Amino acid sequence: MTSRRPASSTPGRRGRPHLGDRVVVTAALTPSDLIVVDGIRGSLPRSTFINELLAEHVGRTDLLAGPIQLALVDATTPQRRGQLLAQVRTRPVDGRVLYATVRVHPDVHAEIERLRHDADLPQSTYTAEVVRERLGIAAPRPRAEGLPLAM
Repeated sequence: MTSRRPASSTPGRRGRPHLGDRVVVTAALTPSDLIVVDGIRGSLPRSTFINELLAEHVGRTDLLAGPIQLALVDATTPQRRGQLLAQVRTRPVDGRVLYATVRVHPDVHAEIERLRHDADLPQSTYTAEVVRERLGIAAPRPRAEGLPLAM
């Protein structure tokens, strides 16, 4: 019978290196927002991409584990970005919100919490506004509910 060593001590272990402690935050993005995010991020995982946007926003890119992929945002050709934004503008606003899960460093989370309290916004709304601002996405228009009142 052979004994098995724990996976952590196995030489030649494959997979991603441990990034340290992370805190889960959410971003309340509309389907239109996700079209732009997914179009710019390419093959980079959505959580990693938004994590880098948030770390940049709070000025803590030093906490990112690997090479910074934010160059994808700036390297996206203006024509491609224009196509994505035009596609989004023509979509009807349906009021749906999808919550993207993002894993951030605890220091980034603490700064996001401080900033969102200052802005008096829920965390997922604040996070979504940061993403929209960085990618140049217009804030969703509030939906008019019901019919206007007759005078």
